[in-house]
Amino acid sequence: MAVERCYNVAKAEASKSRRAFRALIANSPCRGEWIEALATNNNCQIAFLIVIYFVTYAQGRHAISMLKADWARGRLKRGGRFDYTELFRKRRLPLGSYVFSDLENLSATELGFAARVWRGMRSASSDVLLCNHPLRVLRRYALMRALSEEGINGFDVYRFDEFRMPRRFPVFLRCENDHLGPRTELLEDADDLERAVDSLLDQCICLDDWIVTEFIDTSGEDGLFRKYGAFLVNGRIIPRHLHISQHWMIKRSDPETVARTKDEEWAYSQDNPHAAELREVFALANTDYGRIDYAIHEGRIRVFEINTNPQILNPGQSRDPARSRVKQLFADRFIGELQKMASIEHPARSIRIDYGRKPLLKRRPYFVEMVVRLTNRIGLTRFEPFIYRGLVRIRKLWR
Repeated sequence: MAVERCYNVAKAEASKSRRAFRALIANSPCRGEWIEALATNNNCQIAFLIVIYFVTYAQGRHAISMLKADWARGRLKRGGRFDYTELFRKRRLPLGSYVFSDLENLSATELGFAARVWRGMRSASSDVLLCNHPLRVLRRYALMRALSEEGINGFDVYRFDEFRMPRRFPVFLRCENDHLGPRTELLEDADDLERAVDSLLDQCICLDDWIVTEFIDTSGEDGLFRKYGAFLVNGRIIPRHLHISQHWMIKRSDPETVARTKDEEWAYSQDNPHAAELREVFALANTDYGRIDYAIHEGRIRVFEINTNPQILNPGQSRDPARSRVKQLFADRFIGELQKMASIEHPARSIRIDYGRKPLLKRRPYFVEMVVRLTNRIGLTRFEPFIYRGLVRIRKLWR
């Protein structure tokens, strides 16, 4: 086998240095077979070559971190995460597969910087996998409008600066760029909407990133509301959960409905009945990775949102064996697709990123910042440069 021949040759290089080993694999004609072998062999001695980077906001780092610490322990041999603030301070970045997430939290300038990272990676290599182009992914408002225009969703959304009134009621209010769900109860008419808006303004809340969403009753014949969740990973639709509740605002299943509907969730996870329709929605949204939340109304899907940095798996098994088997099935599928997405890292290969401006200044270490603030408070501002340089030197020696 070609991989075995490469491995025999590579063993000698590996004994010299990992960098020589990486160079041999990255330049090998069997590179594609190496990727397949590394993805399927958990005991492979060179699994450190597998690399995939998730780019998130600092507040959203927990999703992939919890996955690696628990369900993916020992299965994702190499993976990394960048904060956007850290990413934009670097002039050179390692070449590898990148997943851009949390795009709804980026400003227009930051989206442009992220797009330059994408362009730099793509121009350096056509082999690396890049997910979620920062400028092409449709964020919530644009996606909801597109789905409404295409006739996929049976409801519409409105911004306050559009001066459009909802065509039908009831409606509710929510933030455009978060995933906390509805912020109000159902507003039955224009007067209720006006009172809700006045209440927000009285609380000094700016409405620039708030939207009005028309409500659609997706309850089934049994009077229960169902919210489905499915991931798109490496081009594959993977069912994640089915939440069932007596209330229209669903974050998780009601305890009293779990026992009656656990078989329904298991059947959904196995059958994946809406894969074709969901793939069309992801294509419309120009999204390569994320989780879609949706319901079924009149036999068709109704999409609520696509989250590019969703909660993947909570640590540990569920107390209910029925829920545990759902989690285990999803974990096996999800991690398997991540392994296929990973690429072989080129030896010492980094890409220079042109941000079109000077690099951002690095933030001072937290403890240094605290000491400098204390110095300014007690009236020793003129000594700040000397104190700062001294603390930085002490920190380097301590490390």
